[in-house]
Amino acid sequence: MRAKGTNLDGVKNEIAGLVGQRAKIVVCRGRNKVKIFEGIIENAFPSVFKVNLLVGDFVVPTVSYSYNDVLCGEVKVSLAINEARAI
Repeated sequence: MRAKGTNLDGVKNEIAGLVGQRAKIVVCRGRNKVKIFEGIIENAFPSVFKVNLLVGDFVVPTVSYSYNDVLCGEVKVSLAINEARAI
């Protein structure tokens, strides 16, 4: 269920503001299957955004998610804790 007052353009603008920053990504796959990882948001395109996953000090292949996934709550994006303290 989406939160009141949010819309697709708002989600796009928030993700576009995080491009190039380290972010915490929480992906809900259903039936108690949740994946949590950190990555750097690489690009924000009109329909999707790309994230480079970080494993330790290494960057692994890119994944992409749609803005609808964020709007519906299946994917949650926030600044990583390390970045939030530096701001």
